[in-house]
Amino acid sequence: YMMQMTFWMAFMTDITMTLVILGYTYVYNWVYDRARLYFVEA
Repeated sequence: YMMQMTFWMAFMTDITMTLVILGYTYVYNWVYDRARLYFVEA
């Protein structure tokens, strides 16, 4: 009750944060793999 959020709003916030973190992790790993291939092959 500290943040004055309903259960539904807290649930949706949790799902959104999870999806954002998953998306960030996917993009970060993709960029890292591309950069690593670029520098290792060069």
